[in-house]
Amino acid sequence: MLINPIATTPDVTVRSLFFGSASAGPVDSKAIAELNIVQLGEALTKLGHSVNVILADPFLDRPHYTLSDRLEVTSTHATLPRLFHPGIVPLTPGLRRHPAFRSSDVVQAGEFHQPSTYFACQAAQAAAIPLVLWQETFSPMRAPGRWYQWGYERVAGNRVRSVAKLFVPRTTKAAPYLLKLGIPERALAGWIPTGIDLSIYHPKSSPVDPSEFGWRRETRILLVVARLHRDKGVDFALRVLSRLRRRDPSLRLIVRGSGPQYSSLVRLAAALGVEDLVRFIGRVSRERMVDLYNAATLVLSTSQNDLMPFALLEASACARPCVVTDAGAITDIVVDGQTGVVQQGRSEGDFANAVLTLLRDEERRIRMETRARERMETLFSLPRVAAALTQVYHRARE
Repeated sequence: MLINPIATTPDVTVRSLFFGSASAGPVDSKAIAELNIVQLGEALTKLGHSVNVILADPFLDRPHYTLSDRLEVTSTHATLPRLFHPGIVPLTPGLRRHPAFRSSDVVQAGEFHQPSTYFACQAAQAAAIPLVLWQETFSPMRAPGRWYQWGYERVAGNRVRSVAKLFVPRTTKAAPYLLKLGIPERALAGWIPTGIDLSIYHPKSSPVDPSEFGWRRETRILLVVARLHRDKGVDFALRVLSRLRRRDPSLRLIVRGSGPQYSSLVRLAAALGVEDLVRFIGRVSRERMVDLYNAATLVLSTSQNDLMPFALLEASACARPCVVTDAGAITDIVVDGQTGVVQQGRSEGDFANAVLTLLRDEERRIRMETRARERMETLFSLPRVAAALTQVYHRARE
């Protein structure tokens, strides 16, 4: 049983959260099958497991999907959506009565401070089923989230610590964070990162032509895939582009994402004089996304705060070198000097120089392409991740 109630992150503002216009929004059946947690479930079925993936009900348009004879997706009810938005911190007490606990041998939850983890611990304890926690977060939230964590720690922390059999770091930085939360070292498993389907995300010839964006065919494309939120630093990417245009007129930028900063970013692009050099595009199909990665010469990540951005896994799987800021657990994915460039600090000039240096060194770029793909195959492939988690499940049942 894999519990991960948040299927997608909505575009939430303070106003929309309290005045009711924010919506998690259901995803269609194709999108459900493409969710990373569901793909993990599919990889586990190939190892002989039967898997039930649990999502919060606002993300599903019906309570149950049967994707194969071994893989099901089931809903759990999210309550008090005004206080606990289902796309941010879903409150799911219905997990305590979820029928899937009656047929499960192991339960996997995610994130120590998520309410669903607490309710899963209650249900797993009542059903005498071992629970494994797969932790991505590695630092306290900023206020007001920090106040929520403080309250959660006092109400639920001891229950989670005592019930969960094993704690698996999903990022390398999560391990010391879990120890700070009071998790005994003996309950800490080794690092198992998020996996990616390398049969879908892979290097290939791309049908994307710069002319479809109104650019000349000799254009070289830089790609940013990020939510349009201040934490993702897309404004920084636009300022870098403004510097780059004077030194390499062939460069253009595609930004794939949506979010509350869209209008301000469009205005910034105009103010910087790069509106003709950048294209903002919204959600596209997975197939189109693979084509965009393969059309890009480099993929950029300019985040100020992040966890482990899945876009960098996708880009690396497509053998795209990445130039990134050192934020979050990005260095779990991008190895400086081997699979891309990790730029320290937030100097627009230094970041622009890093991009240009890599663009001008084709041999180095080709080596990075090869190593990026190899790193995905060695550490992040879904079969490898599923096999590693299976060993954790067996250990939890001992």
